Amino acid sequence: MKLPDWPTPDLIPYLTPSSYMVLRSCPLKGVLSRSAIYKDLVYIHPKARIGSVCHEILERIGRGEFDQLAEGELADQIEVLYKQLCLNQYTLAMQGIYTEKALPENWPGYYIRLARLKLIGWNLWNDRKNAVIRKSRQFLEQSVNVFDGKLKGRPDRFLFISQNELLIEDYKTGLIYDEDLKLSEGIGQQMLLYSAILHQLHPNCSIRFRVIPLKGDAYEEIVNIDEAVQLAEEAVNLLEKINLDLSDIVNANKSFDDLAQPSFDNCVYCSYKPKCNKFFQQEFTDQKFISMKGKFVSYTLKGSGFLEIILKNEFNNQNVVIRKLTGNQYDVFGALNGQSTIIITELVKKEDFIYEASLYTTVWGE
Repeated sequence: MKLPDWPTPDLIPYLTPSSYMVLRSCPLKGVLSRSAIYKDLVYIHPKARIGSVCHEILERIGRGEFDQLAEGELADQIEVLYKQLCLNQYTLAMQGIYTEKALPENWPGYYIRLARLKLIGWNLWNDRKNAVIRKSRQFLEQSVNVFDGKLKGRPDRFLFISQNELLIEDYKTGLIYDEDLKLSEGIGQQMLLYSAILHQLHPNCSIRFRVIPLKGDAYEEIVNIDEAVQLAEEAVNLLEKINLDLSDIVNANKSFDDLAQPSFDNCVYCSYKPKCNKFFQQEFTDQKFISMKGKFVSYTLKGSGFLEIILKNEFNNQNVVIRKLTGNQYDVFGALNGQSTIIITELVKKEDFIYEASLYTTVWGE
């Protein structure tokens, strides 16, 4: 399959707390993630698809779509919606280049996450039944623009728990703590940005945030407003810098590769690395999966429908053998047809200069 051309380097009008985290770690990744033509490059793991489903259901409960249900009906309605939305995700997966063969019921964590969703969904539903919460000034999924429109945020829920105190709540379907059992830095910064946004609207209020995971204990913190505002200013400055770089790309003073910030953490799960030339100019020896870019040398059809090719690795100019390419052979031949350079992602090293395809291997031609 041929890689798409670079997108039009349009300026980015605003940041959100989520997009800031991506753009801060690697501006190239953030820019490509905004482009519709690059959506096909993204592999979405079934766990991530389940996470999206869980978050959507919690949003619906928070908006009051389940308010009229009796308590005994809630769990059944959550399960019905969960199954339907997972099937919708399965349909989307089957239409992409990374075909998901397993039905949703066989996705990892399908049933345990449904059970946790029912529990946390009941807690949110019960909160809405509470007269104090319902009569408070509560905002659900309301988007707010501040800093001259350059920062936009939409927390899952924020509410006044007293006249001068705001509480921000955000639901997470994955892990929220790092290896040291501290709140993940990325989540913490996301919540600080939400806090800075709401501080612009309600400058006389103190702010707390609460992060509620599907699994494990919730995290709560009183916000240091000065720290939150400083981070928001840094985010806006980053946006302005990236827009200057994009303008330089338009004027041919820079290239998209100048936006790249390759590192192990940035690249290991990045779906856009096939397009990143800087990535292939480095070697990350501790990765489980290895990706390569180079000149096609030859190929051989093996037994059981496997394909083996020889590729001259662009990084070290060494010939390598890549075995057990199957399933996506059509992509392989499409890449080889008239293409001198090919990119193969997510290989497993077996011996020196010998690699095998993994479940996630994809072949691209430039």
